[in-house]
This record gives sequence, structure tokens and C-alpha cells, in this order.
Amino acid sequence: MTFSLNDKDLHFRNECCDHQHLSGCPKCLQLSDLLDEIKRRVQLLETENIEDLYNEILFKTSNAIDNIVEWKKHIVRSKNQLRAKNHVISSLDGSKAIVMLDWAMKFLPQKFREGQTDWFGKRGVNWHIAVCLINGESGLQAMTDVHLFPSPVAQDAFTTASILCDIVSDLSTLKPEIKDVSFWSDNAGCYKSTLTLAMIYANLGPILSSYNFSEAQDGKGACDRKASHIKAEIKRYVNEGHNVLDANEMKKAIDSRNNKNYKCKIVEIDGRVLKPSVKAIPSISSFSDFNYSQHGLTVLKAYGIGNGKLIKWDQIYDCTKKMSVCLKVVDFSENITFTDIKVKYSEARQGLRESNNEEGHCSEEEDGNQDMDAVGDEENSLNEGGMLCCPVDGCVKSFIKHKNLEDHLLIGNCKFKLKNEPTLDMTKNMYLTKVTSKVEKTYSLSSDTVVVQENITEGWALKTRKPPTLFSKEQKLYLDEKFKIGETTGKKEDPITVSQEMRTTKVKGKRRFKMSEFLTSQQIGSYFSRVSRKKVEDNMPATIEEHLSSVREEILTKLND
Repeated sequence: MTFSLNDKDLHFRNECCDHQHLSGCPKCLQLSDLLDEIKRRVQLLETENIEDLYNEILFKTSNAIDNIVEWKKHIVRSKNQLRAKNHVISSLDGSKAIVMLDWAMKFLPQKFREGQTDWFGKRGVNWHIAVCLINGESGLQAMTDVHLFPSPVAQDAFTTASILCDIVSDLSTLKPEIKDVSFWSDNAGCYKSTLTLAMIYANLGPILSSYNFSEAQDGKGACDRKASHIKAEIKRYVNEGHNVLDANEMKKAIDSRNNKNYKCKIVEIDGRVLKPSVKAIPSISSFSDFNYSQHGLTVLKAYGIGNGKLIKWDQIYDCTKKMSVCLKVVDFSENITFTDIKVKYSEARQGLRESNNEEGHCSEEEDGNQDMDAVGDEENSLNEGGMLCCPVDGCVKSFIKHKNLEDHLLIGNCKFKLKNEPTLDMTKNMYLTKVTSKVEKTYSLSSDTVVVQENITEGWALKTRKPPTLFSKEQKLYLDEKFKIGETTGKKEDPITVSQEMRTTKVKGKRRFKMSEFLTSQQIGSYFSRVSRKKVEDNMPATIEEHLSSVREEILTKLND
């Protein structure tokens, strides 16, 4: 994994010159061979005098192969980035905490008895969710912070940074022993922003340790699950005959369930606080991990790859100026405590099973050496018949209680195993297990890798930026024709349909576009959006002038009267 994520820049690479990288995964090699064979078969159509069909199939095949390769890179980056979260959670002690963040989808008001007219035109409530994890006396403990806004707000970096500062301030008040806080969130622009990263350090200081971001589109997180729990509790509250129409009633609904794990706050934006100015970090979207220190911000492209690049604080913002938060707390929940996380799971065995059941089921404590430290005070007795399986692809853990499954997903300590492990490998691994229990020194019998005769490109899993595509005059003319059809008829052209028609359209019996000029539906949709936005901007001065003219005439008419 290190080799696949090494960058050319020395700040973002780990040197490993003691061996050549000639080993590969058999399943990955099978995928590469399959894609090469598909491409070879498609290229054979060129000799069969069916140029129209050949160009279309080759275009579709090339795009599909590129998407599969990008998906493979995405999986590698996702697995590596999860190591950052698992490392922080496994290293939690009495003085450390991790906070997972996410803006929830706007909550739509609900009535116990709602008419049809009330259903349309609803204005949603902005709310932000944060899940805090600490290691208490009885093991891992969790608490959820919910910030509710009574009026619509911009979910920008300034508002988000103010929320993060408020969360850590409350955490320090509730748990004064916490001296080290790490953040984890997705790649939304309000989080991965220079203003957010600088503002939380300016207000919180040395208590901040790191800010790690998940890989884009890497599935649901702990905050999404907490949001679904809260929505379910609000729904039960509504079914009891109540209405939830604003942030105040939303807080009342959550507090009515007597769940002391949710700390709800109603907050407002203080318009008198000005948004601070910062200098943007170059190429910030390419970085995934940010480590804080008094000297500056150390950025990394991939977790654990390289020592990172230090960006000093005076290169980001003026350290002599104060960055004030813009939140005003109106109301908040009281007597909130952390709840224990206790996980007990069964391992879903696949393939051959041993005659005895000594490995069929195990407790979280027995697996702690492989994933992380033991979670909670769990019994060592075996669990039978875990019906609730972990939804993460490849994880073999199953659970008896739904609460255990939720806590497992919150921690994210999955245990992976091949779904279709070859019988030969399975027997070798079973034999190895027996031998290791009797002999102190053993040798690896795994056949997970094979030697190939080609060099693997270093850093192949890193994100690559595609060069911008410049549309030709003929492409722009064709797209403008389609856009005008939507303007005149009122029925907008679908980008997917336009992309398909572009591959087959002809002029005087000849193809209008070559294969290299075919465009995808995403490119066509982006072009339509740019044209529409430009038309609105061009019409704006004329609209303003017409409004001023009408106002001028109205004033003159009143003066004459």
C-alpha cells in the first residue's frame, strides 16, 4: 500500500529501496488481464468494416475501463485513510478524544395531522451533528452534540469552524482531563477549508492534535447513523400527537426521550462578528491529513505516507489578530453524560469449518490485538447465532444485538477475510493455525501474492488530475443547438440522450464527430450549466436597468401629482 501511495515529492513518500516491487495480487491481476482482453476483443471490430459501431463501442469500453481503474484506486485510498481513524481510536486514553463531524440533511417540519397544503413548500431546519469518543474508566464512551439553528444559515467554513470550537469547549468543560482532540469528517468544502483549519487552532490552541479526512464517497459515517436515530425519536414524538415545526420543538422532541447521550443546543449566528481573512492553502483538496503544532500545519496526501510538509501559521493567517466565533447559544440540554460502548460479536465463518468451534466465535477482547484495544467489559463466553452482520463489504463479524452492531459501526474495527478463499489457501491457513499452536518457529505458507514479469508503477493509487478538455467549434455549435431547443420548446435536452445522439449524428451521410470528439453526459451537463449561468449574468444588468427605470418613472409621476 505504501508503494501505491508514494508521491514523487519527498515530503509525501516513504523510501523502500531494499527490494523490487514485482509481486501482485492474483485477483487484481485477473482483473487487469480481463480488461486487456476486453479491449483487445473490441479492437478486432475495426477490421470488420463496421466503423460506426466500432467507434461507439470503443468509446464506451474505454470509459468503463477508466472508471474501473479509478474505482480500484479509490478502494486503496479508502482502506489506507481508515487506518488514520482506527489509529486515533485505538490510541485513545484518558486524555485524548476524537470528534466525528457532519452536517445532517435539513430536517423538514412535521405535524401530527398535516394537510396537503402544509406538505408543500417546507423550509428545512439546519442542524449539525458531532459524535465524541473518549476512553473512560469502563472503556470507550460516546456522546453526541447536536446544534440546531432556528433560522436558515449558510453552511460555510465560518459557521462550521464556530461549531467545532463550541464542541471542544463543551468537551473540555465536561471532561477537563481531555488535552488532545482529533477531528474526523468528510471532504465537504466547509470542513476542508483553510479558514476552518486556521480558525479552530486560533481559538483552541495546543489541545488540537490532528484533523483527518475520509476518502471521498467512502460510505456513511457515525453521524449519519445518529441522525437516523434522532429522526426516529422525533417521529415517535410526532406520533404521540405533537408537532415539530422549528428548532425549539425539535430540541423538545429529542429531550423528551430522556436520552442523556444527546446534547442539543439551539444556536444563532451573531451577524456583528466579521468573517476573518486567511491565505488559502495551495492544492488543499489533494491533502487528507492535517497535523497541528505550534510551528504550523503539517499536511499529508495519504495517512502514514511521508513526513508531510510544514506550512507555518504566518503563511496562513495573521497571528496577531483574533478570530472570533459567530455562535450565540440560546438554549441547551443539561445533565448530559457519556455512554459506554460494549461490543460482543460472532465471527461469520465461511468455507470449511473445524470440527470444534474454538475459532467460530470470539469476543471483542480476543480480537483486540488485531484491530484495537478491548472495548468495554465483555464476557469471554462464546456467542452463538449472530444474525446481524456488519454491512461493510468483506467484514466477517456478526452480532446478536442491534446495539452491538451500532457500536461496532461507530468504532469501525472491522475484521476482513476473503469471501471466496481458495480451498488450497484455506487448508494451508488451517494447517498453519494448528502448527503455530504446537511449534514456536513457523514459516509463512500464504499464497496471496504471486510474482509477475512486469514493473508496477509507483504511486499508481494516487489521485490524478485530468487535463481540462477544450471543446472545438463544432462541439460548441452542436451543444448550443441542443440548448436552444430546450429554450424554445421548454423541454430541456437530457445530457445522457445528447451524449448518445452525439455518437451517431451524421451530416451528408458522414459522421459529424470523430471518436476523440465524443463527450460524456457529465461534460455536456456542465456545459449546459455554464451557458445557463452566463445568460442569467448577461441579463442581470438589463433587469436592473428596467427596475431603475420603472422606479424613476413612479417617483416622477408622484412628484407631478
